[in-house]
Amino acid sequence: MFSYNRAFIYILLQSSIIEARELQCKMKKVLLLGGAGLVGTRIRDLFSTTFRIVSPFHAELDVTNHAAVKLFIAAQKPDVIIYAAGITNPDKAEEYREEAFAVNAEAPRMIAAIAKETKIKLLYLSTDAVFNGSGRHPFKEDDQTDPVNYYGYTKRKGEEFVLRASDTNSVLRLITVYSDFFSGKKDIARLAIDAFIRRESFAGIMDQYFSPTYVDHVVYAVAQVINKNVSGILHIGARDCISNYAFVSLLAKLGGFEDARITSVSFTEFYKDKKAKRSNYACLDTAKALSILDNSCIVPIAEGLRLFLKNYHSRFSQS
Repeated sequence: MFSYNRAFIYILLQSSIIEARELQCKMKKVLLLGGAGLVGTRIRDLFSTTFRIVSPFHAELDVTNHAAVKLFIAAQKPDVIIYAAGITNPDKAEEYREEAFAVNAEAPRMIAAIAKETKIKLLYLSTDAVFNGSGRHPFKEDDQTDPVNYYGYTKRKGEEFVLRASDTNSVLRLITVYSDFFSGKKDIARLAIDAFIRRESFAGIMDQYFSPTYVDHVVYAVAQVINKNVSGILHIGARDCISNYAFVSLLAKLGGFEDARITSVSFTEFYKDKKAKRSNYACLDTAKALSILDNSCIVPIAEGLRLFLKNYHSRFSQS
């Protein structure tokens, strides 16, 4: 009887392993370039049971090396490529222009050409910085691009190269993505909440407007774009638009930081010593994305902050 039970358990285990392998084989294989970044890291976290993720680090694969990239893609045979790599700091892009163009524009151009040859969909993560910030209405996908700094210029070129290569490719324009945890750098939400906890003052910009996006909602959008095979340009951000100062104040209110010391500063004063120019109006119109994707990824700013705070406190309580 004992041997029979052991044999039966063994058969069940083997059957489960086979089913798991079959399920994994049915998953789409995603090649994620830039998996060590703020968005890329969270894609790896949340996609692990949804897609088969291959995400080489820079030491394993230089995205600017054409021969290496072509060999890697041929070996992996992904269904989709997500390009989340690049220089995202406008000041760094201004200072290191050759490097910025190479990783933000030239590498996507080369990868888009390889993807076209092998009939692989390419999804390129872009930015609101392709717009100049003039006017006072959220930018739509088909509005004229006119970047005010070199970072925005390189991303606009990247968009052009990717979309020109194939009409099956996608460009997702993101805006001020924030996370409850990313070891590489702290974003506006993390910097603000850390200041509140230390009872330090934090400056909010009174006359800069944007549609800040919690990173998980970006990842949900990416998943839907892949599963629904969406092509073209989509704006991914909050449903509403807010000033930098009001965003920080809302974070303090929702987080229960009644004694938060938030000072006000003007856009001109805050950015006076920066190498790259900025836009003081960068709100994105997300109506198109909301009509194609579901409302799990295009949410009001307050909802994004509530999820951020929930995950932040959950992570903090476990540390």
